[in-house]
Amino acid sequence: MVEKMEVDEPGKGEGDQKKAEGDRASNNKEKEKEKPIDVDAITLENLKEWCAQVEKGETHVLARVLQLLPKTRKQINADVLHKLISTQLAAVPLIREQLLAWLPALPPSSTAVPMEIDVGGRGGGRSPRPLRRTGVSVSTPVPEVELYIHLLVLVYLVDQKRWNCAEKCAELLIARLDHHEKRSLDAIAAKAFFYLTLVYERTQKLDMLRAYLNGRLRTATLRRQSDSQAVLIVCLLRVYLLGKHYQAAAKLVSKVTFPEGASNNDLARFLYYQGRIKAMQLDYTAAAGYFLQAMRKAPQDSAIGFKQNVQKWVVVISLLQGEIPERSVFRLPIHRRTLAPYLELTQAVRLGDLMKFNSVLEKHAERVFVPDETLPLIVRLRQNVIKTALRQISTAYSCISIKDICKKLLLQSDHEAEYLVAKAIKDGSIEAVITFDTDISDRYMQSKETEDIYRTTEPQTHFDTRIRYCLELHNQAVKALRYPANSHKGVVESIEEQREREQQVILSDQPRIHWQYICYFISAKKQTRKFSYNKLYSLKTNLVTCQNCGEYHEVHTICGQFTVLTRIGLCSGKCYEKVRKVTNEIKAKMMNYNPYKGEKQDKEVHVRFADDSEEVIGDKRIIELESPRPTWFKKKFSS
Repeated sequence: MVEKMEVDEPGKGEGDQKKAEGDRASNNKEKEKEKPIDVDAITLENLKEWCAQVEKGETHVLARVLQLLPKTRKQINADVLHKLISTQLAAVPLIREQLLAWLPALPPSSTAVPMEIDVGGRGGGRSPRPLRRTGVSVSTPVPEVELYIHLLVLVYLVDQKRWNCAEKCAELLIARLDHHEKRSLDAIAAKAFFYLTLVYERTQKLDMLRAYLNGRLRTATLRRQSDSQAVLIVCLLRVYLLGKHYQAAAKLVSKVTFPEGASNNDLARFLYYQGRIKAMQLDYTAAAGYFLQAMRKAPQDSAIGFKQNVQKWVVVISLLQGEIPERSVFRLPIHRRTLAPYLELTQAVRLGDLMKFNSVLEKHAERVFVPDETLPLIVRLRQNVIKTALRQISTAYSCISIKDICKKLLLQSDHEAEYLVAKAIKDGSIEAVITFDTDISDRYMQSKETEDIYRTTEPQTHFDTRIRYCLELHNQAVKALRYPANSHKGVVESIEEQREREQQVILSDQPRIHWQYICYFISAKKQTRKFSYNKLYSLKTNLVTCQNCGEYHEVHTICGQFTVLTRIGLCSGKCYEKVRKVTNEIKAKMMNYNPYKGEKQDKEVHVRFADDSEEVIGDKRIIELESPRPTWFKKKFSS
């Protein structure tokens, strides 16, 4: 019987092993990628971290957090807000329960807590301690954290279009702001006023808010709250314009001063509303300037709706000024759809086609122009269309009857056509005259020969307008520049100067040995420039201790003599202060004479203290002092 020979299987080589390890690593990476990322948990941790930083008292963190509010509002939801309120506002149960009541209830699966089960050890003695719950803040939160979470709830309610709850939430937020009254809460107060106005606008109750906003604006102006003041001015202007109170809006703009420290977003809104007011006052040049400034102040990568709305007004104002906007404006991706009705309107005005203008007005009036609030200005464009048509007719015909003009412009009567022609001639839109034929009894419009426009002052006027615009743009750009700090202008200390200064500080701490300081501390460069060489400081070794006060002073000098030692604080000057006080008193009595009565100052004066003997000193003047004679004062004091 033949048995099979056992043969070992060939082992895997190093290349196969590396390949297998690479496959395992790639599989692990794919599994890691397949793991879902909990966005809500990341958002919750970020909000907790921001709240912790705000609680530390870092004021710049609150401004940064509010700046990121547009990004945060896209990430928050009911689950995140429930957990955030439960952990951060545990110490204020009334506010916590009120905020949770406005949020939708969570499903039981997300709020259920697993039951704790005691598991006995092998010894079976003591039962294990229950696990402590972490993450719940027991201490009372600072007002900034509480009101920031309140603001997040308000933003969530506004996004969910729950206007009734949002109105109550905004009113409670403003009440809490009034309760705390901190200047650091000004930015949150500005957000609260903005959303309160938005909620009242959506619920068609803006008229009820006008007096309240006026009172709040007065309070913010008196307290110099720049953020609240800017937002309240913008909200009031919007309330006036939506209510068609243009005179009140213009009066408000003339009375208030917009704060300089306001954000660019609020400044852009303020300029936009100013442009609308000027447009309604028929000041098209000023309105165009305000709209262009609002476009420049708006954010570059966001606020698309604001830019679209401003661009609509810019197009209408340009047409009212007799200018035709460039076609490239209508071809931009963000304006291609929203400006389509205004492109048709521009084409009708450019061609002077009154029929097309009327059709565009009937087609888009209720659907586009009324919501955009540009219909009152577009109605005024009818005169511009007629002027453009008359300009084209005067260019094409040297003489044309009024009846033919009436037919071309689709007017109702010849008298209306003649009136429009006369008005265009008076305004300078066309160079023509109206003539009368006695045989046929018809009136004609006879055009004049076109004059060379470069012989007039019109090019000069246009160049002046463009140059002024460029200069104004340059001035605004210079004001908007942000220069670095002036730290680079300071004198940089060299290594040698730093070493010398440190050596002086070290030696100045040693007892009985002090540097001889100069009166004014100057650098080594100034000292070299003054003495023509690097003058070294010399040591003072002739110092003794005062027996009265124990301070150091130089030999043969009074303790505390007002020298450099007293100036730099190395000597208190107690003893010398006594000497100066007595000396000043003696000098005051020596100078006590009246020169107007012929009295003169004595050349020699004797001082007598309380403990001196009453000896007769000839006819010399004696000054008596009530205090005893000091030990350091001589018996005779000559002036």
